[in-house]
Amino acid sequence: MNKKNIASGFFITGFERIFTQGAQILLSIIIARLVSPSDYGILGIIMVLVHISTVFIDNGLGSALIYKHNLNQNDINTVFTFNVCLSSLFYIIIFFTAPFISSFFEIPSLNIYLKVCSIIIFIDSLYIVSTAILKVQGKYTKLAIANFSSTTISGIVGIFFAYIGLGIWALVIQSITKSCINLLILTTNSVKPKFGFKISSFKALFSYSINIFTASSITKIVEEFTTFFIGKVYNAYDLGIYSRSSQFAMIPNTGIGSAVNVVIFPTLSGLKNNLEAFSHTFKEFIIKLAIISIPIYFTLSLIAKPMIMTVLTEKWQETIIYLQILCFGRILCLISTVTIQALNACGRTDLSMKQQ
Repeated sequence: MNKKNIASGFFITGFERIFTQGAQILLSIIIARLVSPSDYGILGIIMVLVHISTVFIDNGLGSALIYKHNLNQNDINTVFTFNVCLSSLFYIIIFFTAPFISSFFEIPSLNIYLKVCSIIIFIDSLYIVSTAILKVQGKYTKLAIANFSSTTISGIVGIFFAYIGLGIWALVIQSITKSCINLLILTTNSVKPKFGFKISSFKALFSYSINIFTASSITKIVEEFTTFFIGKVYNAYDLGIYSRSSQFAMIPNTGIGSAVNVVIFPTLSGLKNNLEAFSHTFKEFIIKLAIISIPIYFTLSLIAKPMIMTVLTEKWQETIIYLQILCFGRILCLISTVTIQALNACGRTDLSMKQQ
């Protein structure tokens, strides 16, 4: 990938993230005014299980496809089949354990919400491979369209159902709608995955992905344990407050970080055989991200109080102190992301795992 394509990728992805984040913030503010912190807390518990399951389903094989760069149909079909089968298994497990999870958190209604919302696990598995293919092909415009469309349309759907008083169901419907729109857009490619499994392809890809999978699993489990702990030891209201502050603190990381992850890994993977170009590009990424991300997090921590009080009203004021703490906790996250992606791109997933 030449400099022109890299610049184009960053411009398209960055432009999309600015508009998507703007739309997402606006839509989430409106929904937050219509639902309670407890509703957000229940959704937070559900999404913990969805996020952890997604890590196991992706298992680094999507990254392995990008790293390999020269894809063949056997590799594509093998990863697609494995992901779909594994996601089906996870959905069945969550479906039948939902009553026990509901009892554990002492939230009776969690049972039905979990059974319905967990369908996201299966839907997302259908376009993991398509997303990897688009990244390898450098089709950032399509990825941008999918992300912006799914965020905006699902947000509007969520607002409508929150407005008519559906509460937590509005958030569940919003999440499922987002996954469905991504599926519709991202799977319309010239290269389409089909059902088929080749042991040799799986072994070659999994030997690379195993370290990524291990690191992602450890990271995600540690991150999501916080949500489980708050939901169990405290209550859904407290979890809603924490989840909302965490969402705001993740805005810079989600916005800028998405552009970085979409572009940097395939870019550096393409340069892995050219050490000089690889090192130069890596250093450029580090410097530019530091210049952008550090001031953003400082500013967000400073304006936390007026921002929360203005856009979310007083019922969310307890999020202010958590937001400020989380801003300082995540101030170097984006720079760390570049390092992880660089290690993965040069094939040193073992070092990436040890770092995590």
